[in-house]
Amino acid sequence: MKCYVINLEGSSDRLRWFTEQEPLSGIEILRVPAINGSHLEQEERMTLMERRRSDYPVPAGVLGCFLSHRRAWEWVSDNEDQWAFVTEDDAHIFKDAKMFFESTDWIPDDADIVKAETSQEVTELSARSMPAKGTFRLRKLKAAHRNTAGYFIGRDTARRLLHLTASYCDPIDEVLFNPDLGISSNLMIYQLDPAICIQDNDAPGRIGFEQTIIRKQEPEPRTPMPFGIKKVVREIRRIYRRKIRPRFLQRLQISLFKKVPFAGDP
Repeated sequence: MKCYVINLEGSSDRLRWFTEQEPLSGIEILRVPAINGSHLEQEERMTLMERRRSDYPVPAGVLGCFLSHRRAWEWVSDNEDQWAFVTEDDAHIFKDAKMFFESTDWIPDDADIVKAETSQEVTELSARSMPAKGTFRLRKLKAAHRNTAGYFIGRDTARRLLHLTASYCDPIDEVLFNPDLGISSNLMIYQLDPAICIQDNDAPGRIGFEQTIIRKQEPEPRTPMPFGIKKVVREIRRIYRRKIRPRFLQRLQISLFKKVPFAGDP
């Protein structure tokens, strides 16, 4: 299985660090040149912004990240391999994760994507799981689970996503892993539990890389706070989503609500 790593021009130190990780030894790594959103012409940016389907802010860095992952999908779709691993150059790969790259026999037949990363935020997973490799399990991902530092994707799925996102321009992690945007709800997405991948910012052995494609200093527009009846409705929905619904589904043993651990956590 090939590994497609998204890397911005001029970030050779990050690429070198990424490729020297032990689990990737012997794995074919292809550098996908990242797209710098701040280098796009204003007219092109405005055209892309008209494709937004959500209220999430899309500053230049987020736009570049979206386009960079679509470029990676193009590369995957043009390759003969049935499965590929798409990642970003600040991803920490679990030291014993090589077995997941050496074969695809652990990937379910109905899978479109297997999310290999954790954002370490609570998400909704299927209560039932199936074996992957070793002690790792696979669970169906049923709610938003953000970040796109590492995921296995089928070649046919990459082609399908290129078609589905041709008229989109939203944060890539929301597009892929948030059913509310309408794309991932049409895909079969599994989550590795525990995860074998984590972004440097959340990693236990953090290097301290600065964000490149998405820069922290980029201003993001603030969403006006609701008031009156809108605020009441929002609070009721929030309590239902975070408290009532999870308890009900867990009692029925339908869903599991938890933070997916990183396999490399101490």
